[in-house]
Amino acid sequence: MKDPLKYGLSVTYFKKDEFKSGGKYITVRTHVKRIDETNRRIVLEDGTQINIDDLYALETE
Repeated sequence: MKDPLKYGLSVTYFKKDEFKSGGKYITVRTHVKRIDETNRRIVLEDGTQINIDDLYALETE
């Protein structure tokens, strides 16, 4: 079975605005470094941490 963490993904997630209510959806092409099950986060190769509840879409490339 192929390891899904080794393949590129398009990740779309919601990023909350730090200063006001609301935020925006961001899509990045990246690799997942690891999945932090304890804190419910996905850690991307650049160190970005995304809360699993903020994920909108994951697409393989």
